[in-house]
Amino acid sequence: HKELVGHPTSVAAKDLAQCTSCHNASSSGYYSGRPRDLKSHVHSFHASNDSVNVEKNLGGAFGGSFYPGDISNCNACHSDGQFDLPLQENVRASASNDGGAVNVFTSPTAVVCSSCHISVPVGYIVGGGINGAAVLNGNEPEGIELTDSEIHWLNHMTQAGAVFGADTVDVATGAESCATCHSIDSDPEYGGAPVDKVHNLK
Repeated sequence: HKELVGHPTSVAAKDLAQCTSCHNASSSGYYSGRPRDLKSHVHSFHASNDSVNVEKNLGGAFGGSFYPGDISNCNACHSDGQFDLPLQENVRASASNDGGAVNVFTSPTAVVCSSCHISVPVGYIVGGGINGAAVLNGNEPEGIELTDSEIHWLNHMTQAGAVFGADTVDVATGAESCATCHSIDSDPEYGGAPVDKVHNLK
């Protein structure tokens, strides 16, 4: 990256690791509903699923791509093993504002998958785990809605233990079983949908 789009030139970060000073799982986003965590921020930006950048006309739109190459080519940014499930890097639940004045937490794999597959910022979603199906929490801005397809995928995630809108990190940690069907070693013959096959990784 020669420049950080959306940041003033005063941002001194020159290496991706420096970005985590602000963009980490413990820091809720500046914008309501959105995690500041890199695993959400970078994926949603490159997948053109970042409503803030669309609003600010920073390029792209839902369904488009900020990324100049093939968005499914995870190897362009990730080394081997970083995109397999369970997550190997940044495994903490991510904080975000719930649209009110409260920080809530989303389980780690749900944050990653939602950043591309769910258009609604995860801070506006609550449920999963022992709380059942995920729904909007009622604090979302007017006009934000979940599509039928997004409700389907959220229910799929919560059935695998994903948690949205948890009050604490502990509640949003350790319950996801996504790797059972989506790890690279899972067998499609027995119902598996390995992440490398689904995303056509190169």
